[in-house]
Amino acid sequence: MEFLLRELSPTTGIIAEGLIGFIRTFINQMNLMIKKIWAYPLIIQDCSNSETEGSDLDYEFPLIVGNKTNIVSDIKLGSTGMLEIINLAFKVVAMKYLGLSESPLYLDEFGKTLDKEHISLATATIKSLMGLNPFTQLFFVSHHDVSYGSFNNAEVCVLDSRNVTVPSVYNEH
Repeated sequence: MEFLLRELSPTTGIIAEGLIGFIRTFINQMNLMIKKIWAYPLIIQDCSNSETEGSDLDYEFPLIVGNKTNIVSDIKLGSTGMLEIINLAFKVVAMKYLGLSESPLYLDEFGKTLDKEHISLATATIKSLMGLNPFTQLFFVSHHDVSYGSFNNAEVCVLDSRNVTVPSVYNEH
């Protein structure tokens, strides 16, 4: 029985061996998206805690920030801005694998923790996603006109015009 438990373990057994290949593919696709947005290297590493091809998984995902000597031990310890971009990449890749890429993409208060450079890069990436992927709609809640104002053919709904830059045309849908 002990042999069976060890072999079926999601951290060291054949289940872990099967998972690590998919995890690496998923993370690589996330890293491709993150690379388009983050101004300096930000790379998610897989959760294998061995240097070899083994399958000893700890389900912690270290981050390389800037260079290979600056490693954050787990993704959860990244800055709020980093996590915002990582969450976007996760959402887009997960929707692809779940067959939801033809569904609307919901981004609520996206970019609230980002500086101007990262907001600009993120907005350009989202615009590219809308053009390249079959997302049918984008629901983008934001107070930053630099973000929502950059989308062509957008219908803008203003719920409360206080503290936001209101476009010349809105609430016509």
